[in-house]
This record gives sequence, C-alpha cells and structure tokens, in this order.
Amino acid sequence: MPILRSLYLCLACAIFLAVAAAFSDSRAASEAVDDDSPRLSQNQFYIMKPFTLPLLNKTGQVGEHFTIVVALELVDEEQRATIARLVPRIRDEMYRVLYHLVTFRRKGAPIPDIGIFKYHLMQAAKKTSGPLVKQLLVQQAFTRVAR
Repeated sequence: MPILRSLYLCLACAIFLAVAAAFSDSRAASEAVDDDSPRLSQNQFYIMKPFTLPLLNKTGQVGEHFTIVVALELVDEEQRATIARLVPRIRDEMYRVLYHLVTFRRKGAPIPDIGIFKYHLMQAAKKTSGPLVKQLLVQQAFTRVAR
C-alpha cells in the first residue's frame, strides 16, 4: 500500500507540473502576441455589486425588479484601496439617484435611457469620491419579473 500511495503522489505531482508548464507556455505565447495592443489593467476598474430596485405596478405591488451593474474607472490604480473604503458612501449616493430616476410616480417611461443613468451615477460617484473616478461604465441594465 505505501508504494501505491507514493506512486499516486508522484503521478499527481507530474500532472500538476505538466499543467503548470502548459499554462505558463500558453500565457507567455499570448503575452508575446498581444505586446502591440494596449491592455487595461484589472486594477484600473472597480466593479460595483449590482444595484436592484423594485418597480411598482399601477396597483402599488412590486411587479418587476430593475438591476444595473456599473464599474468605476479609476484615475490612478494606486487609489483602489481608497475607493474600496468609500464604496458604502458611493453606493448610498447611487441608490438615492437610482430611486429618483426609477420610480412608479415618474411620468413617461418607467426606466430612462442608459445615458441618463450613466450621467447621473457618474455625478454621484464624483460627489462622493472627488477626482478619483475617471469614468463610469454601465455593464448591465435589465428588468425581470418579481417572484
């Protein structure tokens, strides 16, 4: 039994090393191919957790939920920790804006154009974080029927 156990351990180590070598070779090859194209750093964006709001129908019951996912483009990657500390305040301000924009009392369309969301949410981010946010990206915006 000890010989069989050590054989399995050697086999597992060999597979691990082969996978690690293949991964590093494929990564090096992809980096060599993409050297000419600019890359965005993952630290340059802070993806916010989704915002979800209830949409009331004419009877005052929740009929749908509106969800929007945004990412903040940071001016400086070094400020990522500062933004992370400010997220509760940023989310609070953004929820205030979203509840103002998406409401059953609103005349016209219950959900405005995405450009309107982007503008007002960017203003909320700048109000809360100052000059740390360069741009706001709306990654997803959708409604779904309430259960």
